[in-house]
Amino acid sequence: MEEPQPSASQCVSLPHPTAGEQPAAMVERRLRHSMNRRGKRLAEEPGILGSIAQMLVERTREIHFSPAEALDLGCRTGLVARLLKEHWPQMPVVSLMPTAALPLARRATPLCLAGQLPRLPFANESFGLVVANSSLQWSGQLPLAMREVKRVMKKDGVLLCAVPGDENLLELRQAMAETDRHFYGEEQPRVVAGYSIHTFGDALQGAGFSFPVADREQAHLTFPHLTALFATLRRMGAANPFPATPSLNRSYLRHLEEVYRHHFQQEGRLPLTVDILFGHGWKNPRPL
Repeated sequence: MEEPQPSASQCVSLPHPTAGEQPAAMVERRLRHSMNRRGKRLAEEPGILGSIAQMLVERTREIHFSPAEALDLGCRTGLVARLLKEHWPQMPVVSLMPTAALPLARRATPLCLAGQLPRLPFANESFGLVVANSSLQWSGQLPLAMREVKRVMKKDGVLLCAVPGDENLLELRQAMAETDRHFYGEEQPRVVAGYSIHTFGDALQGAGFSFPVADREQAHLTFPHLTALFATLRRMGAANPFPATPSLNRSYLRHLEEVYRHHFQQEGRLPLTVDILFGHGWKNPRPL
């Protein structure tokens, strides 16, 4: 059965660790594993993350400015860099990926360097625009990540970013929690909730960005079965960031689908809430 294809307004994010819970080395190892499994599809299947990229770049066109250079923070498929070049053909765009995923990322975009939050390999005031597509949360410390991004931005520079909201993958998280209690007596760390819009906005303001704006986009996808839902997440490179968590064996997955259908099924399909927070802010903007 064919899997649903998201429109530009439909987007989903990776399961991710909460602040302070996930060391960078562990995140990089999990990312390397999922990226390697994706192989050649890295540059061919932007999928749902591609929808988020398109929405982020569209927002640059609503802001009247002309950056001299840009940073695509997180890179993945290189779609952000390509879209930015369509709008500003002469602008250099540097893409940044963790070291482990660099060989695959360079297939999609040649100007791709190794590095990751919370410490970026750039001098102060290097970029007039930073676009972070579902990547800031992987630092494990959102406020610290935003302050580091601000450090590498030029005065009058702009940050555009997207992170998962606290209602992201809501049905899946609730069904997994109930299934965990059935098998293990307590909930296991598998898919972690995202950020509230207040926490996200406070992080932008706390990092010192001027005129910070945070808003939310939600969509509701449906899938014929759990296999199709997980396939969508896997194509995005999604992986459980908690390696000590018990694996999803057949018995677990059968029970999970039963619980999911019992609580959430709509006309025979499994719904999935996708919740993305978008934000932007200026660094020391010039007076009007």
